[in-house]
Amino acid sequence: MELENGSDEHSDTILTPICLSGSDSGLSIDSPPPKPSLKPPNTYLEVAYSLLQIFISSTLSGVGLVMAGLLLDVVQHWEVFIKVDELFILVPPLLGLKGNLEMTLTARLSTAANLGEVASLGGYLKVVAYNLSLIQGQATIVSILASCLSVLLGLIVSLGQIDWSLVSLIFASAILAACVSGLLLGVVMAVVVYLCATFKLNPDNLATPLAAALGDLVTLGVLSLVASTLYDKREVTMWIAPLIVSLMLPLGVMWLYVSTRGDTTKEVVKYGWTPLLIAMCISSLGGTVLDKVVMGLEGLAVYAPVINGTGGNLVAIQACRISTSLHSRSTPGNQVTDKEVFKIFYIYISSYWNHTFHTI
Repeated sequence: MELENGSDEHSDTILTPICLSGSDSGLSIDSPPPKPSLKPPNTYLEVAYSLLQIFISSTLSGVGLVMAGLLLDVVQHWEVFIKVDELFILVPPLLGLKGNLEMTLTARLSTAANLGEVASLGGYLKVVAYNLSLIQGQATIVSILASCLSVLLGLIVSLGQIDWSLVSLIFASAILAACVSGLLLGVVMAVVVYLCATFKLNPDNLATPLAAALGDLVTLGVLSLVASTLYDKREVTMWIAPLIVSLMLPLGVMWLYVSTRGDTTKEVVKYGWTPLLIAMCISSLGGTVLDKVVMGLEGLAVYAPVINGTGGNLVAIQACRISTSLHSRSTPGNQVTDKEVFKIFYIYISSYWNHTFHTI
């Protein structure tokens, strides 16, 4: 702005328009211009899409659970399961623990995929490697604990009558079944999660029930084959079962040490044992009940995995979705606001009818 004396003083002053109130201007000096309204997301489309994913995975999971039940109905008549009652007591806690390990593995990988950590294949393979090491270590430890508990419950049920020469067979069968199935299923679930992320699907809805169903089937199959083979050859190769236990135990400790090098898995090594031990105790009591009633009720073994697994799969899906949502809002260890806690409670009760708390 130039003054009358010709000087250029205040020439850098910036003039801004003033919004005048009035019907002609349509604007007010007291209020900012109105913001354009955002189109609300299609809640019903999201719900339908999520339900479709869950329906497909739950159906496949149900097929896997039925196959596991059919397999259990067949192997219950094998000589090793008839002569060694502790193996039948071992089935529910071992299947439950392996299912818990596979579902927690899938939940961690699904959360990583939903947070965009699958974009780099090298980074994802590193995450998978640490998680597989963790699974192998956990599988070794929990299978030993489950075997100890099954032997203890067998002593209580049989009033102290147990063939101690078969104890090493129980331990070796449980450890091999847990570790072999853990490795196979861990690789399969890592591929499933990666494919879900590639095709823009939510691995929380798809991978978790598949992990549970395949875990029961594969673990029961490996347990039956290993136990039957060791039992049939026990008189010739009595040293094999103790050798398996003595080799797998230090390997499990080594896998746990390797998993402590990962950023996320090291926290699981420190603090992730309490829920597993509680689940093992509950499942072992269920195994004692199953061992007592399976011979008296024809066909019960077929339905036992289905009854136990269906509800657990649906709850596992919900837990994975909540975990993903919490990790997307804050970091572990930080206090969640009351609003977020209310959202968690609300969405757990109202299932899938809140689009703001779910991811597809």
